[in-house]
Amino acid sequence: MYKTKDIATLIKRHMDGVLTSDERLRLQVWADDNPANKVFLDKVLQGDMIWKDALKWMELEKLDQESWEKQLERRTLSKIASSVASKAHKPSRMLSKVIPYAAAILLFAVAAILYDVGSQKDASENLEVIHNIDPGGNRAQLTLANGRVIELSSARDGIVVGDKLTYNDGTIIPSDQYETISMATLTTPKGGKYQVTLPDGTKVWLNAASTLTYPTRFSDEQRVVALDGEAYFEVAQLFRKDSNRKESSSSVPFLVETPNQVVEVLGTQFNVMAYADEPATKTTLVEGLVLLKSNQGSLKLTPGEQGILQGSALSKSKVDVNRHIAWKNNKFIFYETELHAAMKDLSRWYNLEVIYEGEVPISHFYGEISREKGLAEVLKILEVGGVKFRMEKVGDMNRLVVSP
Repeated sequence: MYKTKDIATLIKRHMDGVLTSDERLRLQVWADDNPANKVFLDKVLQGDMIWKDALKWMELEKLDQESWEKQLERRTLSKIASSVASKAHKPSRMLSKVIPYAAAILLFAVAAILYDVGSQKDASENLEVIHNIDPGGNRAQLTLANGRVIELSSARDGIVVGDKLTYNDGTIIPSDQYETISMATLTTPKGGKYQVTLPDGTKVWLNAASTLTYPTRFSDEQRVVALDGEAYFEVAQLFRKDSNRKESSSSVPFLVETPNQVVEVLGTQFNVMAYADEPATKTTLVEGLVLLKSNQGSLKLTPGEQGILQGSALSKSKVDVNRHIAWKNNKFIFYETELHAAMKDLSRWYNLEVIYEGEVPISHFYGEISREKGLAEVLKILEVGGVKFRMEKVGDMNRLVVSP
């Protein structure tokens, strides 16, 4: 099955005189595969295709694929027959130069239309309009240093890392890896969340589509974890021990490494949002004191402040903390929330793909609702913002279509 866009690209490269030998062979195979293909290619390359013909063929895209191919072949071959019977007049020199490029432009238009129609046709065969999408829940997997993957129970909401690995209700999770110091990675998929209590007593809540990597035991010098995605931290205070193994007054620092910054804390509560598809890394401080470090410098945060690392700029501002940690309390809070930002939240939690249809206006949303609600109830709040939503299912993928 040849992709129309690929063939259009090859034809354009042929007309520009930059076709490679491999590309020339591919184009020839396509032309030999179907008489209509060969005629179409010859007409374009000879400069005989005119605007009227191309536009007429573009109208045919409204028909089903089989009908389109038959009509294309019939119309094209009939034109060849008529051209053999009577010689057409030669176009002017100017026209002969212009037509091939005009034909190429139209060819790409035809290719784009046919590609979209073909894609829509294939997708429509498995398309199902649905009326609700269930919310996410307790879903996560734990990857150990030896590569073993443990699918964690959805009936529990967290694990505890200690001498043994257990769920937060005390049920033991078999794992020899926790007998020695090693690294482990907790991962939540889209539509998942989970909580982990680290060896020092620090509690971490992991949002959807996030990853936390941590050691099964911390050193006495520092505690370091790595985050990709979003997590809420309640960091336990841990003091260094002197030569007699007694606690000193010096705290063991806790470091959260993200792809672009490091958060250093001593004992505090904060949220870090560091998704790869977000334009900025945001750290929101609830209690205590944190120090943000990046290649651009460092910045201290006090409670109620949010540090923002965007590109090379590191800044901070006062924020409503509750809005930025709402997910941890199982809520959506929208307040002047821009459409695309809201859609990213829904995409992660409801494990869906968002499609924008038409010229969707710039919208901002307001409202509060539980994340345990189905998507249909959440969308009722957002529809006030002047946009429409349609839920679909294509194969195994849920899809949310946004339109004006």
